[in-house]
Amino acid sequence: MNKNTLRALLADARYQVFDNVVFRILFGIAALLVLLSFIVSFQQDQVSVLFGVWEFGYGEIALFSSGDPRTATISGLQSLLVEVLAGTFGILLAIAATAFFTPKMLEKGAADNLFSEPIGRFTLLLSRYFAGVLFVALLSLLMVFGIQAGLAVSSGYHDWGFLWSALTLVYVYASLQAFSVLVATVMRNSVAAILLTMLLFLFTGCTNQVWTVMEFSAATSTEQDDELADGADERSAVGEFMYRTMTAFRSVLPRTGDADVLARKLRRQLEGAPTEITIYDGIEDVFFLREPHPALEFRGGGAAAIDGDGLVWDVAGGGTLTMVRTERETRVMGSGRERRVTAREYAREALEEVEARLGEDAVLRPAGVKRSDRVDWREPDGTANPRRARAFVTQGDHVFVLSIETTDEGLTAVPDPVDEDDQVGFEGDIFIDSNVTPTTRERDVLEWILAEGGYGYDPDARSPDAWYARRFTMDSPWHYNVFVSIGTTLVFSLVMLLLAGWRLSRIDF
Repeated sequence: MNKNTLRALLADARYQVFDNVVFRILFGIAALLVLLSFIVSFQQDQVSVLFGVWEFGYGEIALFSSGDPRTATISGLQSLLVEVLAGTFGILLAIAATAFFTPKMLEKGAADNLFSEPIGRFTLLLSRYFAGVLFVALLSLLMVFGIQAGLAVSSGYHDWGFLWSALTLVYVYASLQAFSVLVATVMRNSVAAILLTMLLFLFTGCTNQVWTVMEFSAATSTEQDDELADGADERSAVGEFMYRTMTAFRSVLPRTGDADVLARKLRRQLEGAPTEITIYDGIEDVFFLREPHPALEFRGGGAAAIDGDGLVWDVAGGGTLTMVRTERETRVMGSGRERRVTAREYAREALEEVEARLGEDAVLRPAGVKRSDRVDWREPDGTANPRRARAFVTQGDHVFVLSIETTDEGLTAVPDPVDEDDQVGFEGDIFIDSNVTPTTRERDVLEWILAEGGYGYDPDARSPDAWYARRFTMDSPWHYNVFVSIGTTLVFSLVMLLLAGWRLSRIDF
């Protein structure tokens, strides 16, 4: 391919894009959104429009109320624009606007002129494919980079991870465009290409969602009581058939829904994820702790550690806190029925052991601690870190044993650190800053980790989508693996284009 041919193909691609009425409309909508990001300022305690002409408190608009209202509002609007507006409706409009690129090339008069040139048919086909990709790439770059620039200028808000959204939009569309090109080549009809490609888009989304819900349900289903039931976690024959069918579809079709998950992960990585402890055993939830306590310093460790010598935290006041996971015992009741040991029973046995060893006077009952699954006591004078406590958490087949050896000062409640810029919410329409209304909880470090930790489940993954997102990593099993998801999508696109090229080579014009 010489330079003149390449220039001709680029000129054709530009013509297909810029002469498209839908492109101009979408370009205008994207430009309007960028303009709004410059004239709407998200300040610390209010939203300002047109440089102060209108001002609204976050309590008045109340769009997204979780966490920092400013960050939550901006992030929520970004997700709404990219994942819903552009990622769904925008993609559908782009499919409709570019579906005629290939059929138009195959019309009798156009085909005679194009295929008389010294350019391979597959090369011409690829030029129309990349013309569609260019269509979406230009709109995505304008909207995403423009909105980020507007937020940086007007609101002083920098979210460089948001820029990944432009790439994911192009990635999703490119896989669908490959299928559209194949349909257009086989049927030589733009309406068929539009309908079937939209159907594929919706079908892949539904398939991924159904599969995720089935996986989530199977992984998170727990017995409602402590009775043992054989085969309680097994799927029915119909359920197993549906699961295998959904898995087969996910293995061969593009995983368009993973693009949003990947974009959010990349954003989180660029923003700097908060210090957290996330431990899996394969894909099984083990232990999760989102935020560190100021009086605890985690030494590190994973599933092997928690099932071995335990996870260990150093306590600021001296001593350590250790967490060990063991198999939960099953005992036979007087009626002959099997039942798992509860956390309360484990604690009662620990209490009896302390009383037998040190006497009842050694047992402590801290003020504010009203738990039947925890035991506090004091070792004899002269013992290093004499202040002791042990708590039990049962979850499924396991019991988590938390033991602390420290001083009185080490177990004393330590106020959570409060940054001056942190927000805690609204009182009416008045924004309350945490340096004015600090939030502290009278909980010692053991109570804190008992309340804030996720034992055998992920507290941030209560929904199927969040549960799947936590497992969607680069080193996960293949069902949840980032590289497998991207690889299968790229293979699908390549196969579609090769089939389209093969079909085009067999058409006699």
